[in-house]
Amino acid sequence: MRCATERSLACVLLVYATRGQLAEHPRILHATPCERKVIAARRAAAAIPFNESELAVLEATAVRSAARYEGDSLEVFAHLPHSGGTAWSWRLAATFPVTEIAPGSGFSRGYERNHTSPEPWLLCAGQEGPDKWRIAFSHDGPGCAAKRVVAPEFRGPVHETTMLRSALDAALQDRYPYFLAAVERLKGRGDPDGRVELLRERVKAVGRGWPTSGPAHWTEPDRQTRYVLGTGVERGAFGCSSNRSDTATRTRADVREAARRLAHMPWFGLQHRWLASVCLWHVTTRRPWPAESLPACPRPRQCEALQLRFHDDRRILRGYGVAPASPCVDGVATRAAGAVCPAHVAAAQINVVKAGEMLSTSTSCLLKALCAAGDASDELLAPLARGGAPDDWLLATAERIFDARVRAAAGTARALPRSVVPGACFAPGGFE
Repeated sequence: MRCATERSLACVLLVYATRGQLAEHPRILHATPCERKVIAARRAAAAIPFNESELAVLEATAVRSAARYEGDSLEVFAHLPHSGGTAWSWRLAATFPVTEIAPGSGFSRGYERNHTSPEPWLLCAGQEGPDKWRIAFSHDGPGCAAKRVVAPEFRGPVHETTMLRSALDAALQDRYPYFLAAVERLKGRGDPDGRVELLRERVKAVGRGWPTSGPAHWTEPDRQTRYVLGTGVERGAFGCSSNRSDTATRTRADVREAARRLAHMPWFGLQHRWLASVCLWHVTTRRPWPAESLPACPRPRQCEALQLRFHDDRRILRGYGVAPASPCVDGVATRAAGAVCPAHVAAAQINVVKAGEMLSTSTSCLLKALCAAGDASDELLAPLARGGAPDDWLLATAERIFDARVRAAAGTARALPRSVVPGACFAPGGFE
């Protein structure tokens, strides 16, 4: 195989893909009738709680808010756990000079300016003073910046951003405690042929490292809606709203308000549309594209037959790549940050497509395992297959807002330097 330009990243990626090591697009996998049923039910129930005229106003608001981005403001990225936010924070850290990163930021923890064990990567962050800070990132939710929970020393204009996960993907992981409890209930009724025990082993293998605490009964997923509203996630964690009630289910009015808040952010990302999210951010901010490197990419994961086989790096935070090298040595900035995984490769390594739905490999394996339970799968998956949860409505609306921004940004993107918006952004999954 020959490449027109040996230095071309696309060429290198093609070589790697040919060797079966890296791919540029998520694998398309066969979906069983059970999996198709669940996916179709969730998709059908994802009603948008706005009529078309209201939605048009919301889309226009989103486009205007992106156009009003202020480069001298402090961007506070509110990292919803399990949404790709760690890898996104790495990209931000590789994009901004370390002097522009607010001290106290955390790749996968709350903001804490005087942490007893600060992020080693950020030991030299923000040393030129608060007026130079341009980015902060942490698990603290939307609204925390306005309350000066994040970067309280910064006195200039502040805007918040966040990243969401597809509704079905998030539901499978967020309701993992329910699936565990349901399998245990099946086990308690007897297991003469050992099938339930095998199912239990597979479900536990998929969720290794996932939170296991939570309600053993089904509640409609509203975690992302709660987070955007500033009320946090389960048990109020990561929220900064004055209303800290733990209402079990958000209403359509709550979803409408959450969607409006997304529209007023100059940018928000969608984990399952990683490339488009990255490209859209660079068009919005005009920030140069960071250095990228194939060795920084995650290794693929797969589940096969009756066994799950993972190269599982979740616990060391390798969702969409490997953290860039720190620019700090003994608390002193010595060089620029290292490279991150190419944006159009990262998602392909840990995502798959089933019945037209993008799923992470882990949640795809969970759905596969639950569907393989035979007759018991109807009981296990019945609540999930109903759909119609607040997060379904929010993500359906978020997709429309996101698409409006992508359409509006596509023309501008082509006119920008390739150091800001590279050619990969015009491939499928980006602005195409």
